[in-house]
Amino acid sequence: MSRNHDSAAPSRILTEDEYEQAYSRLASAARRQGSWLGADAAHQALAEALAAIGVAVPTPEPEADTCTSPRTADVVTWLLPGDEEARHGGFVLGRLDDGTVPTHRSGRALYERQFADSSTGQGGTWSGPAQGAPSKAPTALIPACACGWRGADLPYHPAGGVCGDGTCHDGQAVSAHRAWQSHATAALSAVVPDGCRDRLAALTTALGELADHQPRAALAVSRQLREIAGLIEPLAVAEALAHSVPWETIGTDLGQTKQAVNRRYTNPSRTLSTRVEQIAGTNVETLLTTARNRAPGTRLPGIDWASAARRVMDSNSPSDPAT
Repeated sequence: MSRNHDSAAPSRILTEDEYEQAYSRLASAARRQGSWLGADAAHQALAEALAAIGVAVPTPEPEADTCTSPRTADVVTWLLPGDEEARHGGFVLGRLDDGTVPTHRSGRALYERQFADSSTGQGGTWSGPAQGAPSKAPTALIPACACGWRGADLPYHPAGGVCGDGTCHDGQAVSAHRAWQSHATAALSAVVPDGCRDRLAALTTALGELADHQPRAALAVSRQLREIAGLIEPLAVAEALAHSVPWETIGTDLGQTKQAVNRRYTNPSRTLSTRVEQIAGTNVETLLTTARNRAPGTRLPGIDWASAARRVMDSNSPSDPAT
């Protein structure tokens, strides 16, 4: 990666340690502002800022496999507000017609090439060194996240895709961004949507009135709600794992420690195992393993929440309403 700039006769040259510290501070400041600089853009910005005060960045030793040719344009990583550490920074990968995702090597590390779909013309650019970069556009875009999540392939055509009500050059990238945003929002946000809050408030009001007039019926409903919540939790845990949410965060959302919730699902009780069998038709270990290897938002087949709730209510219905 280039560190060259046009400064003449610098008063001093940074040491490698000073340079790395300055670069790290620049990258952190960009993340706090909700932005993300590509590696080359960050290096160039830092070099120009230092050149303005007569300081030069150190010249790195060239690496034969990465520094002998110019790089393609850097891509921008998407961020959601509040994700200063870029735990769920989003980007797009490209898949070639042979089914592979092109890579490039930097030192001993191998990186997947990201693809930046152009908003002003046909096609786009690959990240990484120009040497070895594909000469053609991908056949599919893959929305991706820094956490390791990968979305479903989105068919790509260099001429552009549908964006809103019309056609724009980067419409397919817009679709990739939408898929990543759905993933990142699910992984980062624990805020209950307003619509769900309203329904919960309405249900609470109805149950309060039931408790006033039919307390035993309200007690039965309370028991049924606990059982229904018991069915929801393991599927929510599985979906959180599909979104790469760590156990520590899952525990926090459930009001428990990471160790407690991890232990409960690593060594499930008979009650938990029965619940998972009832709703998902499988055991806890298979549920969680499958979740880690499937696309987020793709509900397990055969799950019908209305039928599950009805089974709980029917199984808890008293045999004699008059008793």
